[in-house]
Amino acid sequence: MIIILLGPPGVGKGTQARLIKQHFSIENLSAGDLLRDFAKKNKDTEIQKILDSGELLPASVVNEIIKDNLQKVNKNVILDGYPRSMMQVKFLLEHFDQKNLSVIHFFTNHHNLNARIEGRINCTYCGEIYNKFTNELNEDKCVKCGKKQLSARADDNQVSLQNRLSAYTENTLPVIQYFRQIDKVYDIDASADIEIVFKEISKILKTILS
Repeated sequence: MIIILLGPPGVGKGTQARLIKQHFSIENLSAGDLLRDFAKKNKDTEIQKILDSGELLPASVVNEIIKDNLQKVNKNVILDGYPRSMMQVKFLLEHFDQKNLSVIHFFTNHHNLNARIEGRINCTYCGEIYNKFTNELNEDKCVKCGKKQLSARADDNQVSLQNRLSAYTENTLPVIQYFRQIDKVYDIDASADIEIVFKEISKILKTILS
């Protein structure tokens, strides 16, 4: 089963994906992380520039990276942030059975998104995500791995956020509507505390995986 997590930037998909992996032992594939890793390993500055700007990468590039990684997983998997356009949906359905797909849709208001984006920092060593306004961090150390490698993402700024929100509205909302029409969408109000949101997701996962 491929469980797709969709929602606007900063809504908390990455945090919840890590909790799902921890508590349900489900592999987690983050489209953003995979693309950033690809750009870094291949020293592709053009891809990195597009990612930093908040614009969408060419579908052909994203599709192949996602497909290659999905085909390496032979069990349930969380797919965070893909598909983001109807072209990507078409590609996904050409390679994977629709009956094995479910979508968890995260939503919240723009005020929450701005606060989360402005405060978001992550550990570049282990990938753990924090918010500098809500998490107490000792000497800027990662609580999980203990490394002093916390930094903000290059695309976590107001210009990039507006670009990403515009791309989400134009390209990804139709994706959610498509899956909703075929009864594949579970909605989650991501405005609540992380623990409360995860409890609701856990209920949904038990339904999906039963």
